[in-house]
Amino acid sequence: MKSKNDYGYLRDFIDLVPDPLVIINKKNFKIYFVNQEFQHFLKKSFSSIQNTHLNELFNNDLFFLSNLKEISKKIGIFFVREALIRNNLKISLVCIITEKKNENMMIIFKKEDQTHKNQVFDDYNAYEHFFSIFVHEITNPISSIKMASQLIEKSKVYDPELLEIINNECLRISKVINSISQISSKLILRNQSPENIHEILRYSTFKIKNKNEKLKIFEEFDPSLPKILVDKSLLIQVFENLLNNAFEALNLSDKSFIKLSTKFIYGETIKIPNIKENQKKNYMLIKIEDNGSGIKKNELSKIFLPFFSTKKRGSGIGLYLVKRIINLHDGQISVNCTDNITSFRIKLPL
Repeated sequence: MKSKNDYGYLRDFIDLVPDPLVIINKKNFKIYFVNQEFQHFLKKSFSSIQNTHLNELFNNDLFFLSNLKEISKKIGIFFVREALIRNNLKISLVCIITEKKNENMMIIFKKEDQTHKNQVFDDYNAYEHFFSIFVHEITNPISSIKMASQLIEKSKVYDPELLEIINNECLRISKVINSISQISSKLILRNQSPENIHEILRYSTFKIKNKNEKLKIFEEFDPSLPKILVDKSLLIQVFENLLNNAFEALNLSDKSFIKLSTKFIYGETIKIPNIKENQKKNYMLIKIEDNGSGIKKNELSKIFLPFFSTKKRGSGIGLYLVKRIINLHDGQISVNCTDNITSFRIKLPL
């Protein structure tokens, strides 16, 4: 900027833009300026954002960052559809790069209106905050009740039946607290590495195969799929949970089956005037299907909610954690049930 007046004009002008906007250094992604909508989008103030790097703010959005690296080497206006998923909204990008001498590039985040079908609102920070407070507040009284029951047991006069009720109820509440603790714990991608998705799927079927030798598991894998950068242990947790649910829904008979399939999905190709190379976003599709008891239509939109379960003894956190893990990988998960064929579809960006 040549003067403070120029800087003030730029700030006032950019703040009029109705979408989140950021200006960064195209070499190191250091943030030079953001508008008010971008601050609201990240729920951070300008002082906490300025001079940080975009990689720090979007460290889990690898697809977004990798696309940005490629675009930053070019000149022109680039549009990338569905580059991010935030708060159940698909977010596209408009990237503007003027000339090689200019060190900066402008990025505008465009929120699309359509939300993901069969998916719930994912304000995980709110969930985590509430559950962490809840666990803290309820743990102390439970400990006191346990201690009191131990003192009663040591005394000579007490009703054994009432004492058993106290202990059993304390145990039941403790199990609920453990479930909540799993939800409130923060999930992060610790050990990402290029992995063969088929090896992970086959490894995940090991436990349910041992439950019943007659179980039919069909594979329909695309051998041309490339390796994908994932946290292997977290993906195994996802597939084992989905496969275990499928197994429990089967009511095993000669016609029962679980089917695993993978497929390469070509993303939408965007042609931009005066730009030679088109922009693409490709996916890997993973489907896990079973012909068990199915899921009721009015339950399809609820199954990813915490504590929602159709099982008598289910904790209701398994599918919630599954969805969190898929979202961490910038992926999408959905479920459909037609004619008692339940199908979970997972899309992971390549």
